[in-house]
Amino acid sequence: MPSEGAAGAEILEHLLLGFQGGTVPQEIAALISGGLSGIALYPRNFNSPAELRLLTNQLRRAASAPLLIGVDQEGGARFALPPPFTAWPSPADLGRLGNAALVEEVARAIATELRAVGVNTDFAPMLDLAVNP
Repeated sequence: MPSEGAAGAEILEHLLLGFQGGTVPQEIAALISGGLSGIALYPRNFNSPAELRLLTNQLRRAASAPLLIGVDQEGGARFALPPPFTAWPSPADLGRLGNAALVEEVARAIATELRAVGVNTDFAPMLDLAVNP
């Protein structure tokens, strides 16, 4: 039977957590070094791209393994990153255009912006269904 520490680490491998503020709390840093899978960041965690980059660097320094650092940057009316990040069209608006190449181009541009600030996971939808338009 695994020790309590091993079981705790196994649970951490399946979680992404968020936190308040613009610096990594000690408790979160301890969880990250103990194997926490990832962190979800929100506008409450930063005021500028430079602050976001500093924060993602802090998170990576605390990690003992690769770390997922995610935001919800899907475009449309509700997106996590305020200006100066690009305000992208919503996935529904892009879908209505019927242009797969344009969707791919926008996705690559979003990924480029996120990578520049140290974010490696986007909680954007893979598939949304408009079953009652």
